[in-house]
Amino acid sequence: MRFKKKELKDLAKTWLAVATVFSIAYSGLSNFISFFWISLASAGVAVVVHELAHKWLAQKYGCKAQFKSHDGALIFSIALSTTGIILLAPGGVLVSGASRDQNGKIALAGPLSNIVLSLISLALFIIAPSLLFSFSFKVNALFAMFNLLPVRPLDGSSVFEWNKIAWGASMAAASVVFFLTY
Repeated sequence: MRFKKKELKDLAKTWLAVATVFSIAYSGLSNFISFFWISLASAGVAVVVHELAHKWLAQKYGCKAQFKSHDGALIFSIALSTTGIILLAPGGVLVSGASRDQNGKIALAGPLSNIVLSLISLALFIIAPSLLFSFSFKVNALFAMFNLLPVRPLDGSSVFEWNKIAWGASMAAASVVFFLTY
């Protein structure tokens, strides 16, 4: 993959902000540091891998693709997390030059990456139970299902417009993985 310097900064900023949001929302400010590392390795990784999946496939198709953080939304998300509410709009991969078919597949790449990460985390949790693997399993399952909702600007709207069967199959898979978390 090809990256611009600003893009790498935006990805790092997003990774840290997402980890901060989950750490504050789940553990509060008093236990922030103890949960931050788990959030960094689970929720932060989930978002970055999701966005990189979009970028990778877009570049594989020969499209221009660049991740841009939404700094105002990141700051708002951190402030809101102090109330225990998680609302993320960290930014996204801007893609140009994709056909309708390619755009649908590029949109699907992010949620599919979260389904895979969720299943890997579940397998690791079965082998070596830990809060990290349990949280990663749940967060990735939630991200996959949420991002597949067919509502703009979420990935699910592009997938649904492209191929309703692919959307239905991926939403079914994400739903099964999500309901396994309970």
